[in-house]
Amino acid sequence: MTVPNLNPARERHWVCAQRIRERRLALGLTQREVVARLEHRGNQTTNRGLSAMENGRGLDLGL
Repeated sequence: MTVPNLNPARERHWVCAQRIRERRLALGLTQREVVARLEHRGNQTTNRGLSAMENGRGLDLGL
């Protein structure tokens, strides 16, 4: 997957989003499994939220 021509801040978001998705797939996990693991560690998110992160939306790089 190629990175769209974006400004530097948006490009960082896109790269992080891509890495999140690639890592999940490399571990053989579904989005639901990742959400369950995050909840177990006290991080509340939803499947919809994780999907948004993997697509470069709703991703706060400061966190």
